[in-house]
Amino acid sequence: MVYLTEQEFGVWNDEVVKKYTWRTDSGFNRDGNLSDVVLGFDDLDSYVNRNTDNFGCVVGRVANRIADGTFQLDGRTYSLARNWRGIHHLHGGTTGFDKVNWNSVVSGNKVIFSRVSKDGEEGYPGDLLINITYEVTDEDTWCIEYRGVTTEKTLVNLTNHSYFNLAGHETGAQELYNHIININADNDQPSITFYTGNFLPSDDLPAIPGKYGVSYSRHSGLCLEAQKCIDAIHHPNFPSIVLKPGEVYTQKTEYRFDIPNMVHLAEQHFGTFNNEPVRKFTWSTDTGFSVPAKNGEIKDVVLGFDTIEDYVTKNARFFGSTIGRCANRIRGGTFQLDGVTYHLAKNNGENHLHGGIVGFNKDGEEGYPGDMIANVIYEVVDNSLLVEFLAVTHKKTIINMTNHSYFNLAGHDAGADGLYDHIITVNADRVTETSADNIPTGRLLKVGGTPFDLRAPVRLGDVMVLHERLFDHNFCVSPTGEVYSNQPGVQVYTSYFLPAPQDQPIVGKQGTPYHRHAAFCLETQVYPDAVNHPHFPTVILKPGDVYRHKFSVFVINPLPCYTLRFKMVHLTDEEFGKLQGESVRRFTWRAENISVSVISYGAIIQSIRVPDKNGVTYDVVLGFDDLESYVNRNEPHLGGTIGRCANRIGGASFKIDGTTYQVPKNVNWKSTVDGNKVIFSYLSKDGEEGYPGNLITNVTYEVKDNAIYIDFVSITDKKTVVNLTNHSYFNLAGHDAGAQGLFDHVISINADKITETTSESIPTGRLLDVGGTPFDLRTPTRLGDVMAKDELLFDDNFCVSTFGCTGLNFISRVSHPNGRYLEVYSNQPGVQLYTSYYLPAPEEAALIGKGGVGYRRHGAFCLETQNYPDAVHHRDFPDAVLKPGDIYTHKVVFKFGVAKSGGPQVTNV
Repeated sequence: MVYLTEQEFGVWNDEVVKKYTWRTDSGFNRDGNLSDVVLGFDDLDSYVNRNTDNFGCVVGRVANRIADGTFQLDGRTYSLARNWRGIHHLHGGTTGFDKVNWNSVVSGNKVIFSRVSKDGEEGYPGDLLINITYEVTDEDTWCIEYRGVTTEKTLVNLTNHSYFNLAGHETGAQELYNHIININADNDQPSITFYTGNFLPSDDLPAIPGKYGVSYSRHSGLCLEAQKCIDAIHHPNFPSIVLKPGEVYTQKTEYRFDIPNMVHLAEQHFGTFNNEPVRKFTWSTDTGFSVPAKNGEIKDVVLGFDTIEDYVTKNARFFGSTIGRCANRIRGGTFQLDGVTYHLAKNNGENHLHGGIVGFNKDGEEGYPGDMIANVIYEVVDNSLLVEFLAVTHKKTIINMTNHSYFNLAGHDAGADGLYDHIITVNADRVTETSADNIPTGRLLKVGGTPFDLRAPVRLGDVMVLHERLFDHNFCVSPTGEVYSNQPGVQVYTSYFLPAPQDQPIVGKQGTPYHRHAAFCLETQVYPDAVNHPHFPTVILKPGDVYRHKFSVFVINPLPCYTLRFKMVHLTDEEFGKLQGESVRRFTWRAENISVSVISYGAIIQSIRVPDKNGVTYDVVLGFDDLESYVNRNEPHLGGTIGRCANRIGGASFKIDGTTYQVPKNVNWKSTVDGNKVIFSYLSKDGEEGYPGNLITNVTYEVKDNAIYIDFVSITDKKTVVNLTNHSYFNLAGHDAGAQGLFDHVISINADKITETTSESIPTGRLLDVGGTPFDLRTPTRLGDVMAKDELLFDDNFCVSTFGCTGLNFISRVSHPNGRYLEVYSNQPGVQLYTSYYLPAPEEAALIGKGGVGYRRHGAFCLETQNYPDAVHHRDFPDAVLKPGDIYTHKVVFKFGVAKSGGPQVTNV
């Protein structure tokens, strides 16, 4: 059993910072003590102001370093914050993911942290929405899962930068040296950065005051940061860290402590920052990540602070921090995307480090491009802490998040002596070669015969005695053995830059002094500086992509694949008009038997041209010829993308978690071309149209084999309602054929039931059988024959019979005597059939559309795949609430064809 509690950790920028704690009935070490084994602080002030070493942090957008702080995407140079020695970009820049107060949502035993990293932040392109899920399991495992989507191509490489010292966070370098380690590394992907706190203060410098007043110095802890390779953007042979619109970034890491016990999560007030309560969540029986030794002693094993003030003012070493946008360094604090150079904060000499100085969520922040929404989910399950990072962006950017916790399994106060006794293994047979200032050169070095060969258990003290600056390196994770993260790299750092023994320590939790080598960090992430090395795993996050980074066992559940005969398709882009000085684009796909045009305003399908049985090609969707008409006269939403919630909501209001939201805008969506696809991206801000939560939506259009493929993907940082659809009006006789053309259509719908509605078309909650009613369209039926019985037919939701099957379900087939037919496939539970009753009546002025054609009542039909209408008010309907950490996915295929005589049989796509 795992118990999760939530409390205020402090207030920062007038926002409450929360602390979540998972507790189990875990055993103890041999002395009966439960010890904290990660470096960190006891208070928010220390994390905000003194965590320069990223203790426990999520690091991103791109973990580790990006050489020169620059990278290129599609011929454009992006310049990031050069926060590593003023030259390179490190851990997302000056104001990376570790320097913001994430939105947090508790879901069962999980905590989901969410952020929007905006286009241009720290120099990265694209709005990026990240969800990070933390969970601690009954098996004493800490699981982290990252997910992210972007509105533009960007870099993403997230990791966690926790500093471990299994002797206890306070035991220092001596205990770290006693750790036995092995790393499973034998090729270039994925990877892990192994860092032994080399940059924690040396003996001749003041230590970092950590949790309980413990001072952290060099080698007080070690980091194992699952990630892609450092500086992967600059090295084409490294796994890519580029995230594109339409993709979902995922990273999973699991830290397993072999102590099966109950986990309890508690929340409490940790302090106040900028008049905002900071919450503290605890999954253990004491502050921090505490685990027992074999004699039963429970100790805190991560370095940290006791108060929010210390985290705010003293956490210069990033104790326990979430790092981003880009963890680790970016060379020169610059990178390029699509030919644009982005300049990031140089908070590490000439380089950008750990996301910069003050955070990552806004466009241009720290130099990164793109507004980005990020979620970080923490959950304690089975004696493990699971952390999941999710991000989406509306503009191409780079991301490489991680957590920068400093671990010392001897206890956070065990110092270097505790660290040296750690035994470590790392599943990696290569490391990313770096320059003197820790910037990747782009080369991967084999670990055999070097101090970096940790594939078999090694006592840290035995190898670190060879060079006191071991370790602060990215290990390239081998794709063999047991996988605890989905990232290609892990930064192993043994806290060299904590204060040296002769220096003033960092006073951490319970007054513990933290000195050099007091802990280790294992930060799963993409390779450092990957944005500047094209052969490294990509850290680019694009609109349509979801960035995912998870510390857990990684299981891939692939989406359905569609095998279709390919015909050459040509995609063109032109200006359709201007809206408030901004260009509205029209994208047109042309193939042998189909032409489709979509405009960026409203992500609207403007035209579909297909041939009939005589080879005559005609436009079969209603619409307009000019932008002005779409802006000012499109009350019927011809061709539009509808949302946040398609169809009706009873009373124009709904409740989530006791809060009532009132709801009553077409926008010019950002557009990205990716091969034969166009991804439209939009960041709907918290409160827009009354809906809660920031929501990044990517709508991907693709035309192939006479079919239009539409994929909707959304993630949010707060519970909200999502039910998207496309509202195209079809008439297979031609957009100008009117009601008579519509009546000749023959339709079948794969549905046994409909949702009963009131006279205002609001669902009652009941489902009605279609048998013996005009709604029985399970066999081909001529629309004119059934609509003659009631002119109000149809505006109804049909419940798809085969919903729940894998892949896409057959929804409907519509044909016309001219030979054209349309088949619809989707993964949604419902489809709204609407025969355009609310277009102008025959005696009224027509709506003037394309070519001057007048559109009137029953001039077309809509087949809108969707969730059931008003589902938010009916518990028995499929859930329409999207939570942080979840991904809304909606797929629909409109497949066109010509039947010479009778047409083909319906087949699954």
